[in-house]
Amino acid sequence: MVILVMAITLLNVALAIALPAWSQAIRREKEEELVFRGLQYAEAIRVFRNRFQRLPVRLEELIETKPRCIRQLWKD
Repeated sequence: MVILVMAITLLNVALAIALPAWSQAIRREKEEELVFRGLQYAEAIRVFRNRFQRLPVRLEELIETKPRCIRQLWKD
């Protein structure tokens, strides 16, 4: 019984140590995705400006114009 209590305690300590690292890894992945999306928008605006010699008035123009400048618009 004592060994079981010690094993559960050790597992709880290990879990308490691992949770912050896991949380930070998830946050880092989300930040990487946001950076990727920002770069995609920047590239699409650059392509739009090169094709039409003006900046888009709204983001939907990047999709509505033919040929499209970006594949999709992401939720904010």
